[in-house]
Amino acid sequence: MRAVPAIEKYADITTEQLAQVGSASLTIDTIIEVARATRRATDEGAVGVVVTQGTDSLEETAFVLAMLHQSSQPVVITGAMRDPTLPGADGPANLLAAVQVATSEAARDFGAVVVFNDELHDPVFVRKSHTSNPATFTSGPAAGPLGWISEGDVVLPHRPVRRVSLPVPSGRIAPVALLPATLGDELRLLDFVRECGYVAVVIDGMGGGHVPQTAVDASRKRDRARKARRTRRRRTRRTQSPARAVPAAERRLHDPHRPTLARVGRRALTVAGGGRSIGAPPQDAHHRRHRRWWCADAAYGQRRGPWSPAPPPTCVSRALTPPSG
Repeated sequence: MRAVPAIEKYADITTEQLAQVGSASLTIDTIIEVARATRRATDEGAVGVVVTQGTDSLEETAFVLAMLHQSSQPVVITGAMRDPTLPGADGPANLLAAVQVATSEAARDFGAVVVFNDELHDPVFVRKSHTSNPATFTSGPAAGPLGWISEGDVVLPHRPVRRVSLPVPSGRIAPVALLPATLGDELRLLDFVRECGYVAVVIDGMGGGHVPQTAVDASRKRDRARKARRTRRRRTRRTQSPARAVPAAERRLHDPHRPTLARVGRRALTVAGGGRSIGAPPQDAHHRRHRRWWCADAAYGQRRGPWSPAPPPTCVSRALTPPSG
């Protein structure tokens, strides 16, 4: 402010610092806090608000403020391209021009506007066109500047269309991914958008929003694969028992990869009347180790396959006496 003493001729300035970070590190939450601060200032009687920040994300900040600003007092966004220690620094001149626009009656009902290099730009069309040129911000070729500053006066041959303002969000801002489409791209990153926590994705296409044919073909192929996986999962759920999981003992007894134990279990179990099963265990040392899996449940002994649902068997840990006669 001390570097621009002419500002005092236009307004009584009060300042508030909301963040001290590089403009590339700004977040949507920070910009929303700026929108709340501009509303507080206008409610307290300010005739206009000037927002200064770095130029890396100045057009994004201007767009968000244009969508959220609701009062008739203008919000002017500006910055600087040259370091203040260099000859020809543009920061003081841009700040003075921004104050001139913010206090001008011609800028009433403008909403938000970008003032840079003595030009006024609509936040919807403005973009940064050069890395270091002081005249980097432009609205062409879609629109062009709304006006300019001429010897301290605001000249406005064009007025922007006042858009419907959105309410300032009060909760968490949902993350949305921005995915550019490039030459020959299959947009494989789409498969990981949800895993990364995004709720939606915007594809930045080429030309009028086009994507390569390879991306379309790959997307259809991924859709077919996802549908096939969902179908397999549904079929698997239908074949499994809804009542209980198969116990580990049953899985080991009927494991098709352990044929010796499975054959022993089927041969040793004989069904008798009264719901009892009496088996004669093999006497060799290998089979004696597995006698704890022999079961005395008749229904279990009649099972047809390894995955057939059935009540859990009653297992015994001692050798059963073979029937006499």
